[in-house]
Amino acid sequence: MWLLACFVVLGVFVAAALLLGVGDSDGTDDGRSALGGDCRRPEAPLPRALLECVGPALAFVETPLGHGSAILLADGMAVTNEHVVHPFAEVDVVLDGGERHEGIAVVGVDPLSDVALIGPIDTGLPGTKLGTADGVEQGVDVFLVGFPGEANVNPKPTISRGILSRRRQAREFGQTYLQTDAAIGGGQSGGALVDESGRVIGLSGLSFAERFALALSAEDVKNALERIRSGESPRYRPFPTSGGVTQGSFRLDPDSIQVLVIPAAPEGRTIRLTLPVDVQPAILVASLDGDMLIVNQAMLDYFAEFGVEDAARLSPYTYDPVAPGVYEFDVPEDAPAIAFVATRLANGADVAFSANNPVVVIPDDDQTEHVVPGDRIEGELDILDRSDDYVIYLDAGEAVEIFAGSPSSDMWFSVRGRGERLADAFSSDDSGGGLYGYDARAVFRADEAGDYTIQVATRDDDVAGYVLRVKSAS
Repeated sequence: MWLLACFVVLGVFVAAALLLGVGDSDGTDDGRSALGGDCRRPEAPLPRALLECVGPALAFVETPLGHGSAILLADGMAVTNEHVVHPFAEVDVVLDGGERHEGIAVVGVDPLSDVALIGPIDTGLPGTKLGTADGVEQGVDVFLVGFPGEANVNPKPTISRGILSRRRQAREFGQTYLQTDAAIGGGQSGGALVDESGRVIGLSGLSFAERFALALSAEDVKNALERIRSGESPRYRPFPTSGGVTQGSFRLDPDSIQVLVIPAAPEGRTIRLTLPVDVQPAILVASLDGDMLIVNQAMLDYFAEFGVEDAARLSPYTYDPVAPGVYEFDVPEDAPAIAFVATRLANGADVAFSANNPVVVIPDDDQTEHVVPGDRIEGELDILDRSDDYVIYLDAGEAVEIFAGSPSSDMWFSVRGRGERLADAFSSDDSGGGLYGYDARAVFRADEAGDYTIQVATRDDDVAGYVLRVKSAS
């Protein structure tokens, strides 16, 4: 279910999965570069030798929203972060020497590790192999290779040097991150952390305390790739790029929203969306890159109810309908947009709509799941699904400890009884756990017997893999 408190973060993303057949080779082992073993030139300074050795296996990844890095594997596939490719079904890739490949498929993702597999890439380059971080000692030199801040037509990989500062364990998620003071910047995500012999020992994707980089260990990257290839990882949903209807209907429940996607078109358009006046619609429309198009006063009232700090920032975009229930907004050429629709009615409403251009009604694919103490659930949130709901039955006075956490995202949760509004619900946020202290953990005690809804959400504007755990408490 899409709940209001979760969609106010407007980094607008979801990509499509194109499940392609892949060869038997997974491009990983415990060896060094597939470019020919330890390919460093003894006479060259170490950083230059490593860049010559590993650089040809680094890929520059472009999407309509930005760019990142990837590691070309020996089987012609490439591994990167999910947040680099999200929300697109295909990305463009530039390899060593300016070799450009367009429309490379996103094969699958592993949300909890923020790993994505793309390809195949038809290239004569040999790629590289994922090594192992085991045995790499604290304090030794390590190197980040990728494309931070790259803006050139012919991108060239960058190398930065640091030490392995320490290992950080994300124990709840069974992951190890390698912390280094090697310089990191935007665009480095999906790049390689290598040791002095050129072995790829980690996948860079996070930063820590402003100056440190965090790279997921090569062992964890290999595990994520195995889950993707075996189909164990969650489905990678496409952001709609075509289709839609000009009229239809949907159901709005209290404290929920409906997402409508306006696919991109070659020309700019003025979209006219008509909603029934009697449902008291709250509406917000944004472009895919996060530019605000319109928001009405009813939505700002929602923000105020939930204590959203950005309400004042959105005020300049406040928009009155051009006619009762009729909302118009301009969408630039080649740009999709997303409309979020809610209602202030306590009992919800059935909403019939019409539009002058096709819009895609995003279905709620999540079925509300029942949980019991002892359950541990892995889930994923993205722009089309900013929260997940779980129902638990509790006796009067029964207490449960609830944990909602993510290796890379700021998670929070709320618990509410039947008929209770989200704004009045019990909630927990930033309880001090996890890599950043952003995990949520609290004990909830039921006042009366009945079903309670646990809503899990993220305060970040990107895709988030998470864990929900519920256990009995005294």
